[in-house]
Amino acid sequence: TRESYLGDLPGFIEFHLVKGPEAEDHTLYATHTVWASKAAFEDWLEGGARERQHRMKGKPGWDESLSNLNMLIDTNQRMSEIMDSWNRRSDQYFDDASRGQAQMVKVAEDIERLLKARDTTRTLNDRLAELSRELGENARRTENAFTNLRDFLSGNETGNQLQALLDSMESNRAELQAFREEAASRGTPEE
Repeated sequence: TRESYLGDLPGFIEFHLVKGPEAEDHTLYATHTVWASKAAFEDWLEGGARERQHRMKGKPGWDESLSNLNMLIDTNQRMSEIMDSWNRRSDQYFDDASRGQAQMVKVAEDIERLLKARDTTRTLNDRLAELSRELGENARRTENAFTNLRDFLSGNETGNQLQALLDSMESNRAELQAFREEAASRGTPEE
């Protein structure tokens, strides 16, 4: 058992040492540490690297240990960059998704308004068709009434007199219309 300074470092939570396969000339060990935050780990990595460099300097394998430590630091830095890039991309994705969702909500609202307008238009068209049918029926009834009246009046002297009066009124109406048009063209007020 060797002494460890890790327990004294801020942010350190736990350490695990796993013994791996043994060979004739070496035994493989793996370590795993748990830290309270990324910043605490990076502080340990930077501070621990300097301390290990001072402890190992001049011992056999020092250059190899330093190289491995520098590789670990470089790998950690690359992983941080990858994670930062991933976080930026995922933030962008969620922003885009949020904007897309807002646009879909607006489209759904627009569709709902269009459907309501369509329903209102259908209702108005149905009412217009109904009024058109009623108008047609009323026009037929009126035409029938006039036909019946004309037939009734044409068979007697009173009817002939009424027909002459109607013809005279029609003639007078045409003359009055011509007079109004002439007055309007001269700018003279009607009398």
